[in-house]
Amino acid sequence: MATSGQMLENPRTGDQTIFYQTAQETGGALVRFEERRSAAFSGPPAHLHLHQQEHFEVLEGTARIQINGTNQFLRAREQVTVPAQTSHTWGNGGQTPVRILIEFRPALRIEDFIESLAVLGSRGKNPTHLVKPNVLQMALLALEYEAYLAGPPIVLQKGIFLALKLLALLLGYRASYTGADAEMRKLPT
Repeated sequence: MATSGQMLENPRTGDQTIFYQTAQETGGALVRFEERRSAAFSGPPAHLHLHQQEHFEVLEGTARIQINGTNQFLRAREQVTVPAQTSHTWGNGGQTPVRILIEFRPALRIEDFIESLAVLGSRGKNPTHLVKPNVLQMALLALEYEAYLAGPPIVLQKGIFLALKLLALLLGYRASYTGADAEMRKLPT
């Protein structure tokens, strides 16, 4: 479980996630964290969260926020909110690193999802970026955290992912990589 001031760091990419407010601290109302990503960060595939809105505020650099297939390029102090069940993705939209504040409402289990992706990325189970797991891992994550690809229809994804779940579990994949698996550290004060 994340706490304010803790950071997830991917030693292979240098990407960092710093938690500012957690589900436990806000009674489940929200999770707020900063993402620090390199200029090469292209972002996750377009996806949606069934029950959460996601708010982005750029702190430094330029972020590319895609909502329903349309790109917006936001700079420092610019922000946008993506409603639940809306197709979106984000990535670095410039030539320098980007720092972006992200907030999920309600919190649900997004901290565990972020932690699991960071652990997978830092362990080499994901050779490109920590947000692009293979299809077996993605099936487990989608079912566990209710975050689905923007297409095909969710009902079809659920059917396919349920069919893949048994195979993924038999091959040693897990739906969650949190707690002792996570490589988290407290930020210096």
